[in-house]
Amino acid sequence: MGRSRRSLTRLWLAALVGAAACGPADRAVTTRAEPRSATPVTGPDLTVQRIDLARAAPIAAASTGRNPFRFGGARQAGGVSARPADQPPLPPPDGLPVLPLPLATPPLRLLGFVTMADGARVAVVTVGGDLVMARVGEVLAGRFRVVEIGAEMVALTDAVGERPVRLSLP
Repeated sequence: MGRSRRSLTRLWLAALVGAAACGPADRAVTTRAEPRSATPVTGPDLTVQRIDLARAAPIAAASTGRNPFRFGGARQAGGVSARPADQPPLPPPDGLPVLPLPLATPPLRLLGFVTMADGARVAVVTVGGDLVMARVGEVLAGRFRVVEIGAEMVALTDAVGERPVRLSLP
């Protein structure tokens, strides 16, 4: 291993010395065609004074009257928005109908009923992933009040919107 490394090093040194000893006439000459352009390329015509003058010149920004920090269309003097003449005016806000918001379905599911020893009925309801035994008057999920427990259904009142909710067996 040591001998082969030494002989490889000697070979490299001999190649480097031989390459350095060769003159330009001994090397292969390759000619490459130079690309020619119609006009000769001249150097840039910049001086320090021209650069300083360009830096000192103020940059004039084009004013479009647009304010990116104000929402809405362009405003005229007086606070009235500029609307094209071909569009009809917007109706006043008093004339718009008031629509009730749709409420999400409750995360409740009735599983069954239990009759206690004293004869009181208790509804077995799942609230999300929890199993709850609900009696009349109790509040489920922080917003549904149990109003009535019937033979096959439970009547609830939703605190949001005061709407009635009925749960029945599947």
